Amino acid sequence: MPSNRLIPSYVLRKFASLCDCNDSYYTDCFIVSAYLSQNCILVRNNQLILEHIIDNENVAKFVEYLNQKGIRLGLEDLIAFFEFVVSPQEKEVNGAVYTPEYIREHIVSRVLSQLDGPLSVKKFADVACGCGGFLITLARHLHEADIPYREIFANCLYGVDIAEYSIDRTRLMLTLLALEEEDEEAYQFNLVHANSLIFKWEDVDEVRQHGGFDAIVGNPPYVGASKIDEESKVLIKLWEVSKTGKADMYIPFFQIGIENLMPNGILGYITVNNFYRSVNGRALRHYFAHRRYEVSIVDFGAEQIFQGRSTYTCLCFVRNVDDGAVYYTKCESDRLRELQEENFERFDYHNLEGQDSWSLLPNREQDFISRIREAGIPLEKYTTIRNGFATLRNDVYLFVPTREDERYYYFESEDGEVQVEREICRNAVKGNILRCEEDFDTNIEKLIFPYRTVERNVVLPIEEDVMRMRYPCAYRYLENKRGVLNERSKSDKIKPWYLYGRSQALNVTGYKLLFPYIADNPYFILSEDRELMFYNGYCFIDESVENLRFLQKLLSTRLFWHYIKVTSKPYGGNFYALAKNYVKTFGVAKMTEEQKQRFMAMTDEEAEQFVEELYGVE
Repeated sequence: MPSNRLIPSYVLRKFASLCDCNDSYYTDCFIVSAYLSQNCILVRNNQLILEHIIDNENVAKFVEYLNQKGIRLGLEDLIAFFEFVVSPQEKEVNGAVYTPEYIREHIVSRVLSQLDGPLSVKKFADVACGCGGFLITLARHLHEADIPYREIFANCLYGVDIAEYSIDRTRLMLTLLALEEEDEEAYQFNLVHANSLIFKWEDVDEVRQHGGFDAIVGNPPYVGASKIDEESKVLIKLWEVSKTGKADMYIPFFQIGIENLMPNGILGYITVNNFYRSVNGRALRHYFAHRRYEVSIVDFGAEQIFQGRSTYTCLCFVRNVDDGAVYYTKCESDRLRELQEENFERFDYHNLEGQDSWSLLPNREQDFISRIREAGIPLEKYTTIRNGFATLRNDVYLFVPTREDERYYYFESEDGEVQVEREICRNAVKGNILRCEEDFDTNIEKLIFPYRTVERNVVLPIEEDVMRMRYPCAYRYLENKRGVLNERSKSDKIKPWYLYGRSQALNVTGYKLLFPYIADNPYFILSEDRELMFYNGYCFIDESVENLRFLQKLLSTRLFWHYIKVTSKPYGGNFYALAKNYVKTFGVAKMTEEQKQRFMAMTDEEAEQFVEELYGVE
């Protein structure tokens, strides 16, 4: 298997100390020169590489340092260096991330194995090529099929990227690859600096005449909806697959790739693994199903492939054929070589369409889910599920008093001791940190609450004149924080300026069963404080504390937790999502009052056996 080794961090630090990483061209020259020098590669004719060779003391020091450490630079290491010098701000905007070599190798090998005919007449593309990792892997495979690099670059490989320095580095990387065996004066490349969201491959004559690409591979940009720039947001919405939810950047790249494939062509991506169950992936799922593409998914579950990124991924292969099914399997990345076609389970689109998400589970798990959901009332109808409040600046509104008296709470801030009126404060708790009811004793905070309750469940802002006159201490404190409050997203819509960033969960009055966003066990913590506010979590809210105690016991069973594990999103460390969409469909089994009373009196193990019999599962 190709190497997955990473450049040690101490080497990257040494590199940064010797190279001016703020100068893109000089950085490229430094990396190329170090590679050539250490590997004793003499370049005579290639003008592109000759223009990037520098002979200075820092390059020599870096090569000497690598030799002392016993580190020999390969082309894969150069990709890692190019990735390292991209600023965090650029990565956040462009979504660039290094794809390990063994992942690229698996994707390219699988794609090539499904193509008929000589490879020399095929056309391949990466529509977000970065520094050219996938194109390098493709070029190596094509060269092993006895195709000269000059023909591969001129006739077979195509790439586009939004960052000009990425296109420059792809040219360098491909040229260095070819120089391992050839020394051409120049190579012709089909590499374009452009935004893939608007770039049209049909305007490229040779691609149009070929009827599209035989295969497209890559790693679509990882940019969440909240980080996408305004121009891209407009462009993303032009794509059919981005019409539902707040589309992440990677979603339209499926349509971009597929619509540039020729008939029978194949796309192979490593991408986020929640498109088959998320709201923003709904239009993409419909797009696949409506056109009956053959889609194969290798799901890595909670395994994190990319170093330093909390991203959960899968490999997704889409063939431009009328097949009518999705093929799915879970696999650990280090077992990819063992993967066989019989490991995939087939799911026909007509059984998946109309669902909130695709349930790509073995038949035994599908049967389990059906039994749970059909056993009684869906949880969302049995009780009310609510989010917590969202100030968008919790550090301003929440505090722990250092002392108090009849009228005021006192706490320390960066400006010294602050006092605020008790009357404008509420009790609040961070739902994500609760593990038992005793946690309330040490985790209750005070929340400045600039709202008034007019009648049951009707909450209105306190008018500014009233704030200033009735709560002068709180008003003065918030006035001192006005600058940071105005930095909140869409702050121009927050009126008056001292209100929370969002108006959700301002009227959550009643008994509450609190639970976190994600968890490694079923934590459902009951609060009988009807006025308690909460954030960073969810709650079931009810006027009957007995109903919530019953739910607390039912949802603490291994049956419920198994339901969550097979239906929700996994995270690292054996954590799972407990978002409303995942818990709401759990069926609360029908019980008589006598059964409920017996259930509540049972030991934990007795309760486990009782509910498994009640739901008809083992």
